Amino acid sequence: MLQATIGCSHNNCTYCAMYRKDEQKFRIRPVDEIKAIIDEASGQGLITDRVFIADGNALVLAQKKL
Repeated sequence: MLQATIGCSHNNCTYCAMYRKDEQKFRIRPVDEIKAIIDEASGQGLITDRVFIADGNALVLAQKKL
């Protein structure tokens, strides 16, 4: 699992208890931070041929970035 974003970009659903928190603001992880996570996981043999991009709204990222 790769957490490319933190939180939810909408952050306004009344039913959501997971992301609707004042102290957790939405942010996109910097590319160098994501690469470091991938490199670390790869060095430990944790990445094979698939990665699940996780969190509240990871698909807010541009397709080219994904």
